This record gives sequence, structure tokens and C-alpha cells, in this order.
Amino acid sequence: MAEDRHGRLIDKPDLKSAMKYWHSQAARLGLTGAYSPHSLRYAWAQDAIRHYLAQGFCEKEALAMTAMDLGHGDGRGRYVAQVYGRKDGAD
Repeated sequence: MAEDRHGRLIDKPDLKSAMKYWHSQAARLGLTGAYSPHSLRYAWAQDAIRHYLAQGFCEKEALAMTAMDLGHGDGRGRYVAQVYGRKDGAD
């Protein structure tokens, strides 16, 4: 797919315009509020952390693996815990 779009998933001249396009398309499809792309990313990250813990990884390893899955480096586990591991009380 990226080969057809000059090596990009979204063929825009820069990151800012690609992100603007992505956000407008997501909103047009109704992906807002609890279903916004970032809300879905938070939910996915929390599921990934639980998955790795269930597989027997320690919390530090689960956070590091989730950080890598999200595109962060494995050294960002603490960041993932602080940002994506928050409990909203909705469980």
C-alpha cells in the first residue's frame, strides 16, 4: 500500500498534514470521544499490558513490550505505565 503512495500510508507532504487528514477522516467516520483513535490506543495498551502479565511476564517486562508495540522504545515502560496504564474507574 505504501509503495503506491510514495512510501507513505497517507500521501501528504508532511507529518502535520498527514495527521490532520487522519484525524479528520477518523472524525468523519464517527471515531470521536471514547472511540477516538487515541482512546482506542489507550484501551489497546491496557489490554496488551494485561496480556503480557497473563503470559507470565513481570510488570516491568510487560510495560517494556507494550512500549515497543506502541512504537516507543523498550526504555519507555515507565512512560507507558503513567500514560496508558491509568485506571479511569470504568472497569
